[in-house]
Amino acid sequence: YIGDPSRITDLVRLRRFEYVPRWRHEFNENLELTLTGAWTHQIQSAIYSHGYDYSNRNSVAFGEGRLSWMLGSHLIGAGIQHRAERMATSSD
Repeated sequence: YIGDPSRITDLVRLRRFEYVPRWRHEFNENLELTLTGAWTHQIQSAIYSHGYDYSNRNSVAFGEGRLSWMLGSHLIGAGIQHRAERMATSSD
């Protein structure tokens, strides 16, 4: 309690899980392929002093493919990325 009846500390629980696999393949000393994937899932549950509960689930998936090659003394890279996010919330 911080002195104001409308501003009472809330109880919030947050859990987060992250996974990032990466695979790298070297074709020769000048050419390399890297594939990366990532997945994050976050769960938030809260009990607010104003008399309602709140729940949030958020998932993010990420993928990337990258090709790197040496061109003389320069490292050149090209790739593609994709990200998708999904969020679901509810309150009682």
